[in-house]
Amino acid sequence: MSKKTGMSAPSASNGAMTPSARAEPDTRLHGRWLLLARVAWVGVVALIVGVFITSLPVFLVQLQVTCAPATCSFWQLSPAAAQTLQSLGFSPGAYAIYTLTLVIVFGLVWLVSALVIFWRKSDDWMALLFALMFVLLGTAEVTEVVEASHSAWQVPAIFLNELAYGLLFLVFSLFPNGRFVPRWMRWLLLVHNHETFSGMAR
Repeated sequence: MSKKTGMSAPSASNGAMTPSARAEPDTRLHGRWLLLARVAWVGVVALIVGVFITSLPVFLVQLQVTCAPATCSFWQLSPAAAQTLQSLGFSPGAYAIYTLTLVIVFGLVWLVSALVIFWRKSDDWMALLFALMFVLLGTAEVTEVVEASHSAWQVPAIFLNELAYGLLFLVFSLFPNGRFVPRWMRWLLLVHNHETFSGMAR
């Protein structure tokens, strides 16, 4: 009798599923949702890259325009900085070309990293969010400067910047298992998005 009981115990324990295993979230996509997510990701990335490329001429012009220190974007020159560069033998045009080359290289590194994630993990919606965040971070160097311009690309640049910050907040709120931890983070995200898009509307 004791042998029979010993034989049946493992099978019962193997068949039972622990509460932690049941509660483990699944971030995998299947079927139509997988196809839809992949198509949407490719479409959104194509739009982001399109805005990035077409706004490069505006970015190049903005780099050669001096600005007040309080209003300068990261790559823009204040009058004092422009004077310092000229004393070192660098013209505003040379600085603009050098910076343009640098941000394109940075953007390509972020884009290639995102494509690798998409290629290997496109069936995981958390991985897709991470990959999209990488693409947006790769364009932020340009869009933050274009945002300060008065060109036709100012509004798309503002939208992409706000989307990058919002997605950054969302990804790290959901990391690593796709759930808000703590749970009240979802309400903080809603407040953030409301304030962001209200400010854009104004």
